[in-house]
Amino acid sequence: MTTSVLHGTPHRITYDDCYTNEYAALKAEKLLGEKRYKPLNRNCEHSSHHCKTGLVKSDQVKSCFSSVAKTLLASSLRLLNVLLLWVFQIIHEEREQVQIDRKAFERFEQYVTGAYMAVVFLLFSAWCMYTECNKLKPTAASKHCCGRPPRAACGLSIRIVFREFCAAAGPFALLCFEDMILPQEQIWSRQAVVFFTLLAVTIVSYMFGAVGGTLLEYCKCCVSCCVTSSTQMEQNNEEEIPPDENPQTETPL
Repeated sequence: MTTSVLHGTPHRITYDDCYTNEYAALKAEKLLGEKRYKPLNRNCEHSSHHCKTGLVKSDQVKSCFSSVAKTLLASSLRLLNVLLLWVFQIIHEEREQVQIDRKAFERFEQYVTGAYMAVVFLLFSAWCMYTECNKLKPTAASKHCCGRPPRAACGLSIRIVFREFCAAAGPFALLCFEDMILPQEQIWSRQAVVFFTLLAVTIVSYMFGAVGGTLLEYCKCCVSCCVTSSTQMEQNNEEEIPPDENPQTETPL
């Protein structure tokens, strides 16, 4: 439930091709008393759209299915990331047994894991930026943030970057300090513990980042800095435009 629904804020939808107001009202009157409500294929938006255009469809249902599909895709990618980290850890444990300088080898593996998590962080951030910013309606007044409203775009960017940073930092910290955190057991028993612990840390890190990023998104200090810098850039661009050296003046008749 959004805040607009809780406060009763109406939403106006403009149709390109629709019936007149009188005919739409007559169609709505014929639906009074019917008890065939279904959330997925006959909800209030289906009825209003049918009365106004004669078509039965719901953008809310489409958005819901689209959000579910994106969530499943993101969850699958994050699970794949956990599996890859687990495989890297198994390879690291097997190779560590035959190394002479184990500390140097561990530092090298930490650098490789850090580079991998940095790439994962950048990829997830870019993908979330693209999908989430597409939901913002472009405005002709804004020359920055891809034409999106600066305040909403900056707040959204802060939330995504903080969330993805936490989601990547948690598993990386676990793999760096696993020898001190996890118990020393047999190799396969230890790897099972590593996998489930890594999965739990990934979920907790992501949830912590999501909550913290949402709080930062609505923090006026963080967002105001982005909006202020964007406004200053627009003002500087306007000042760089040179005035007309030979203005044409009109003489009064």
